[in-house]
Amino acid sequence: MEIKIGIVEDDPRTLSRFVSTIQSRANWSIAFACGKWHEARHAISQDSINVLLLDLGLPDGDGIDLIPWTLAHYPSCQVLIISVFGDEDNVIRCVEAGASGYLLKGQGDDELAEHLEDLMDGGSPMSPQIARRVLTQLRDYTTPNRFGNTTFEQKSFVSGSLLTSKELLVLKDLTIGYTYGEVAELRQMSLNTVRHHVKSIYSKLYVNSRTQAINTATRMGILDLK
Repeated sequence: MEIKIGIVEDDPRTLSRFVSTIQSRANWSIAFACGKWHEARHAISQDSINVLLLDLGLPDGDGIDLIPWTLAHYPSCQVLIISVFGDEDNVIRCVEAGASGYLLKGQGDDELAEHLEDLMDGGSPMSPQIARRVLTQLRDYTTPNRFGNTTFEQKSFVSGSLLTSKELLVLKDLTIGYTYGEVAELRQMSLNTVRHHVKSIYSKLYVNSRTQAINTATRMGILDLK
C-alpha cells in the first residue's frame, strides 16, 4: 500500500531533508512539499494524503490551524508535528486539534523514518520532553484523595475525554491483546478506521501507547477490566 505524505516546512534545507528521507523508503511518496500556510491549505484540499508532517512556525500563518483543515478533508490522516516549539501551550493545542504525534526538531533521518513507521502503525511518537509536558498536564487534572490514590476531578478535561462507543470497543479489544488487523476484522472496520479510532483515543486520554491508554482509561473509570 502506498503511503502519501504531505510536508509543510518553511526551512528549505529541512524540507529537502524530509523529502529525501521519504523518497528513500519503498511505498512512501510525496504528495506535496511546501513552506507556507496558504500553499499548504491549497495543497491539502487538492491532494489526498495519509500523513502530514507539519511545522508550526510558518511565515504566513499558524500551522496548528492546518490540523483541523486536514482532518476535515481526510479524517484518517495522521498529523505529525515537527517543530522547534515545545512549550506546553503549543503541545496541548496540537493534541486537542487532533495531532497524532509531536517531535522536536533535531531528529536524524533514520529516527524520522522510525517515527513515521510508528505513526503509520497506530502509534503516537513524541519526543521525551513533549511526553513529559503532556504527562504534567494530565497530572494537573488530578488530585489525591484521602486514601492517597489518584482521583480525576470532574472538569471539562474529563468530560471531554470520554470515549465514543466504537472507541471503547476498540480499546477493549486492544486490552485483550488483539492486533489492529484483528480488531478491524472483528468489528468489520477498515484498518484505517481502527487506526483513526486509536489516534482519537490517544488524543483524548493524552497518552502515546496502548499500555498508557489502558491504564489511564481504567483509572478514569472509562474502562472496566473486571
